[in-house]
Amino acid sequence: MQPGIQWCPHCGSPHALGAVLCPNTGKAMQGGLHNVPAPTHPLLGTVVSQRYRFDRVIGRGGLGVVFEALNLPLNRTVAVKIVHDPSDRAATQRLRQEARFLTKLRHPNILDVYDYGERDDIGPFLVTEKLEGETILERMRRTKRLKPARAVDLIVQVLSAVHTGHLQGVLHRDLKPGNIFVVDRIGCPPLPKLIDYGLAKEASAGRRLTRPGRVPGSPPYMAPEYACYGTETPRIDVFSVGVVLFELLTGTHPFATGEGGALVLNGPPLRLVDARVTLPAELERVVYIAIARDERRRFRDAASFQEALASSLADPGFEDEEPSSSTSSASLRPLRPLRR
Repeated sequence: MQPGIQWCPHCGSPHALGAVLCPNTGKAMQGGLHNVPAPTHPLLGTVVSQRYRFDRVIGRGGLGVVFEALNLPLNRTVAVKIVHDPSDRAATQRLRQEARFLTKLRHPNILDVYDYGERDDIGPFLVTEKLEGETILERMRRTKRLKPARAVDLIVQVLSAVHTGHLQGVLHRDLKPGNIFVVDRIGCPPLPKLIDYGLAKEASAGRRLTRPGRVPGSPPYMAPEYACYGTETPRIDVFSVGVVLFELLTGTHPFATGEGGALVLNGPPLRLVDARVTLPAELERVVYIAIARDERRRFRDAASFQEALASSLADPGFEDEEPSSSTSSASLRPLRPLRR
């Protein structure tokens, strides 16, 4: 175990040694329960390209593993992502693609790329900024739901990043709470960042069809036309962000039943009265447009969704809330309309 760090078996994250409560689960850190060995990896301590020293594992997924590393010449902490198996052509191609998209889509709400390289022993490696904070998924586990103004503030920024991708012909296709990281900043509002473009895809104007039934992504956040028919338009990303917003506002999925959280593949979304949540009227209207099953009733692009959200802040229902940031319908500059 690294000095000053204790690893949590419940959330899998490192916490400061001596912490009383796990910040993600709220469970008491007693009896040595949280004092478990840090994740190990044979590459820990390795210096890649005479520059990046792999210090500890900070994330694992189906594609690969993410290290916290030290850029030795600059003495700067970074994150380095590699694939589990360099001989896995699909995985290596996805990481190359992610590097290309993240480099192309430079935006304050998208993860910054510092470097990219390939080695025979580890395959491709992607060097990015090391973020401090937590994903929206982790935040929801801890807080259940956010005040409307704070949720809108985060999603308005996310939509700016999504629309920037759409303008350059890139669909994310895997927008979900675990792929949106919230950076906590001293003296500034939280900054959401999209952190995973591994399933993103370039698309020409209009519709393109992938193979129905074999579309990549996370089913709970897939638009119906994408999940069933492989239809790919900006509206599929709008739907995904709309579901995330609904969860932030209510603490539950809009299409989940009460029976083990199973998802309803057809039928209307959960009513706010059933979720025991009251929202400002205009915000409620915007949310239900974003998650409309019929794509024709949904916002046509992220810019339209963002503009509607920003306008909803003028609803009197927001007046009793403390402001979450400088975001307002007056301060937001409208995005360029989506090219067709």
